[in-house]
Amino acid sequence: MRRIYFIFLLIVCNLNINAAKPYRTQTNSSSIASLQVYNAEGWELSPVLEMANGEIEGQVLITFDELSHDFYRYGYRIIHSDADWTKSSLLEMEYIDGFAENDVPEGECSRATTLDYTHYEFLVPNDDVRLKCSGNYAVEVFDRDGDGRTLLTACFSVVNNQMALNANVSTMTDLSGDLRFQQVEFYLKTGMGVVKRPDEEVKILVRQNRRTDNEVFALAPHAVGSDCMYWDHLRELIFEAGNEYRRFEFIHSKTGGRGVDKIRYEKPDYHLFLYPDELRTGGYSYDEDQNGRYLIYTSQLFNDSPVEADYFRVHFNFPMQVPFSPDEFYLLGDLTHNIFDENSRMKWDSAERAYTLDLLLKQGSYNYMYVSRQNGRMTAERTEGNYWATENEYEIYIYYRPFGQQYDALVAYTTLICKP
Repeated sequence: MRRIYFIFLLIVCNLNINAAKPYRTQTNSSSIASLQVYNAEGWELSPVLEMANGEIEGQVLITFDELSHDFYRYGYRIIHSDADWTKSSLLEMEYIDGFAENDVPEGECSRATTLDYTHYEFLVPNDDVRLKCSGNYAVEVFDRDGDGRTLLTACFSVVNNQMALNANVSTMTDLSGDLRFQQVEFYLKTGMGVVKRPDEEVKILVRQNRRTDNEVFALAPHAVGSDCMYWDHLRELIFEAGNEYRRFEFIHSKTGGRGVDKIRYEKPDYHLFLYPDELRTGGYSYDEDQNGRYLIYTSQLFNDSPVEADYFRVHFNFPMQVPFSPDEFYLLGDLTHNIFDENSRMKWDSAERAYTLDLLLKQGSYNYMYVSRQNGRMTAERTEGNYWATENEYEIYIYYRPFGQQYDALVAYTTLICKP
């Protein structure tokens, strides 16, 4: 009996750990590539939709490739999440109007590419499912004929602007004389009088360039007024400025583009070698980047890039005299979903005296930078430098859960671009 009880406890603990894991936009299968999630009005827009009078304006576009021409019957489910991106306590009928699970539209096979793939895309909300409340959402895609495991997760948010948010980002920080940082400040006008328990009922989330590793969450306001809350002069809202993202482009199959040293075909793949990268700690490098995003396209006139762009194995190379200590050096950007794992970790090549990494990427234009672990956190200080003049994108999410409500409603959202 004691053994059975112990096994039961292990199962319960494991279920609790899995349930508490926050949702992130990511792939969970090596056969899935080029996952993108954005507002359907533009690839450069974050996946945040507005709700007004109970109706949602616009749609989120979710696109991905499966790396074969095999037929798969994919389905997706939509999960409502709280401010910390863990599953909320709402029942499906409370946040969706329609079917709990739906079919991903049939994919389209690639044409005239060296690597076979099938392109899939769909919009949310749609005729099959409507969303009934604000907050965070996670879309899980799975193989209907497989074991049911999640192949990818796509995250987006719906905001019902019930509160007025006034925000600012500045290169003038409370760290006197230090020009390596940027400071976010904002205040919230509730429009409903005093919030009785602001520390419990209101949660904030601040992100820089869609990163989750340095996000600020659930930070209490600095001051509370009659119907306002203030987050100003807070050390927690000072971010490392970093540097502009590095860029490369490959839209031709035979000739290289920006940042490309050479292209070589080695059956079965094209291999694209970028110029070796260098430290940028000697000064700020101005560039018109896209703050970590990437765009899929090719140079062919009247092309259908989603199914005609080819896949290349892209080789990153960062020469260095000695490896970092600790030896944790990563590639950062939407091309790795801003996740630090073995897929984004640079490997030390002692013979080449360089960090290297290769990724299978679809033709287009990409942003990226390098970060390393230092004092328990990821920083670009040792690789890119930190400069106040860097243009960064900041997003502020405000969630509200009054006493008795079952979920965190997203009541305000804004995007800021720091332009010194």
